Amino acid sequence: MWIHEPEYQASTLDEPGRVVLVIKERPDDLLLDRFFLVTSISRFQMNGLDLLDHYRQHGKAEGHRGELMDALAPALSSTNRPKPYLCGKKN
Repeated sequence: MWIHEPEYQASTLDEPGRVVLVIKERPDDLLLDRFFLVTSISRFQMNGLDLLDHYRQHGKAEGHRGELMDALAPALSSTNRPKPYLCGKKN
């Protein structure tokens, strides 16, 4: 895996942003897997590998939150109209 951080300055921004290019080899594949991380976390706060780990943990937590919300299937209790999936008809 390689981490590359090219200099980037969007014309609409006053300050440069941080762009991290992550390139990863896949076994038995000629093509490289690659993606960008765009963040406001500076190089002084976190290096590229730690930043990648940080966003992976964040993504994993969001995935678990989505699974929990699907399992609980919360309904909006503040509305006074019946839920179509609860009463069998659509409004």
